[in-house]
Amino acid sequence: MTEMNCSSSYSNEDIQAVPQLFYQALSQVMQHADITRMLELWSEQDDVTYCDPGIHLHLGRSALASYWQRAADANRSSPAKITSTA
Repeated sequence: MTEMNCSSSYSNEDIQAVPQLFYQALSQVMQHADITRMLELWSEQDDVTYCDPGIHLHLGRSALASYWQRAADANRSSPAKITSTA
């Protein structure tokens, strides 16, 4: 997947595809404990930031990867059952 950045111009189709790509990647995390597709959606730079549904802030690529790995691990025993990682 091509990394998107704010300085580029994207079509409406590109922008509208992002939520679908996120939910496909989320499905891989929750059903197969695989974070690969999720991490492909995020910048590889260390200035990436994510606020999870529990309102916890994850700063940097390493923190982001750790969050999604914890989510995958927490759901490994019950695939597709969302379990909090906080």
